[in-house]
Amino acid sequence: MTFKVKKYFNMVEVTLSIGILAIGAIGVLTLFPLGLDKNKSSIGENYCADAAGSMLAYIERSSINSWSDVTGIPSVKKDIKKSSKIDDGFSFVSKQMGTIYEITDVDTEGNTLGISNGIYGIKFATENQDGTQVVDFTGEVQLWRSQISDDINEQTALRVFMEISWPVTTQYRFRKKNYYSLDLYNYNN
Repeated sequence: MTFKVKKYFNMVEVTLSIGILAIGAIGVLTLFPLGLDKNKSSIGENYCADAAGSMLAYIERSSINSWSDVTGIPSVKKDIKKSSKIDDGFSFVSKQMGTIYEITDVDTEGNTLGISNGIYGIKFATENQDGTQVVDFTGEVQLWRSQISDDINEQTALRVFMEISWPVTTQYRFRKKNYYSLDLYNYNN
């Protein structure tokens, strides 16, 4: 009568296989922060596009109603070196809707200097079931204008530029920035 001897894994083989699995798992886990960062960036890009579309449509409607509203936009881009004070006193139109609002300039000590011409804040938030709001995105919009060309004056046509930088919680020079422009023509002139 012959007996079959079962061969089991020895301790060295088990240790080696656990080590290989651990290295593979660590490699996969290192990809998670990169994926989360890319997800956060793409969400910011989507909110920027939504805010830019809303803001540029508002400017276009304003130009039809009153051309002087558009010529009141600053003619040069401001140099943002200090932080801006975000206004929290606003209401949401709906649970998924964001808000664009005027912000106030502050000095280095945090003293309010007044409403900043051409700079606006953006805040997108969602409302939880318990009624609390969670801020998904905060950004800063900067507007400035220029002539479309030298032979067309600003009473006939002009170009509006927009820079959206986010997140507001970081210093301006480290923020991500998107740029947009809109050509406006005064058909009432």
